[in-house]
Amino acid sequence: MKITVVGGGNIGTAMCAEFASHGHEVSLLTSKPERFDSVLSVLNADEDRIYSGVLQKVSDRAQDVLPDAQVVVVTLPAFLMPDFASNSLEYIAPGTILVAMPGYGGVEFIFQKHVQKGVILVGFQRVPAVYRLIEYGRISKLSGRRAELLYAAMPNSASESVHTILEDVFSMPCRRLPNFLSVTLTPSNPILHTTRLYALFHTLSPDATLGENPRFYSDWDDLSSEWLIRCDGELQQLLQCFPQLDLQNVRSLKEHYESPDVPSMTRKLRSIASLGGIRSPMVEVDGRFAVDWKSRYFQADFPYGLAIIKGIAVLCGMDTPSIDMVLMWYANAVGAEYYLPDGSFAGKDLCKTGIPQNYGIHCADELVQLYL
Repeated sequence: MKITVVGGGNIGTAMCAEFASHGHEVSLLTSKPERFDSVLSVLNADEDRIYSGVLQKVSDRAQDVLPDAQVVVVTLPAFLMPDFASNSLEYIAPGTILVAMPGYGGVEFIFQKHVQKGVILVGFQRVPAVYRLIEYGRISKLSGRRAELLYAAMPNSASESVHTILEDVFSMPCRRLPNFLSVTLTPSNPILHTTRLYALFHTLSPDATLGENPRFYSDWDDLSSEWLIRCDGELQQLLQCFPQLDLQNVRSLKEHYESPDVPSMTRKLRSIASLGGIRSPMVEVDGRFAVDWKSRYFQADFPYGLAIIKGIAVLCGMDTPSIDMVLMWYANAVGAEYYLPDGSFAGKDLCKTGIPQNYGIHCADELVQLYL
């Protein structure tokens, strides 16, 4: 099968190697084609090579690698998706399967013209594993591989027809979800990352520095768990606003991590071995560490994660005080206006987020119709 991977970061590099090792014809669209070897490798947690594959073509031009692709796997951070959508529309043929990895971030809004053209959009609730680059353009590492992938498609009627192809491409069981909203409201990075970042940094000034960069998961604390559970609870309440849609697969993080309270959540997130080495999004400055506001943890998970959840809550007329606190902190830190002085979610910088209101959806009924 002809597969084009978009994005040469942690996920894209590993997926190129894995797809090619399974006999697929793989091309890569990346902004840095000159830095890629033709042979890519993936190591496991013990640094043994488990996959090695040859790239057919590497390019920074969409027209070189998209027109013949049967499957396009987009691994870009959400804030880069709109530009890719604009630049790729003319090159992706009707019938092509366009996979967003992962599938939240408002991709069903961003790629709506592709779907109208006849492209099948697929989104996964979570990525297949934890991926980390070892050597850019050559080697990556994989750990914590999932037992299955949960996906939805747009249009929803195409979900069953892509099932066999997805299992072949990703070489693992895939389970169909009832609707794409089950992907969009997944409380993975949009709540997991944002509440942790709030707990870490909300008492600091935006330009403050620390003597050490805390480990994102291994140093997880009770304050982070408290905010995670509060925001996750508001999301679970939001699900009740959509009785027309089956959203039972949008599992609470308390259920996902088998941690019903603050102490157990803290213990659990501290103990996940595959996440243990991940540091917080900070950069070293003169021997100290400053918050990296340009990190995808911030630029993706707030405007294209938590803001979307808030936007949907606004459509439903539901209050979300904890989500508001976290999102307002981020907006203030980066100098963005999401909230007006009266507290309404109607600031001028919401046009730079992935909320459904930016795509002509102005009530809950219109949103429901999109997913039926």
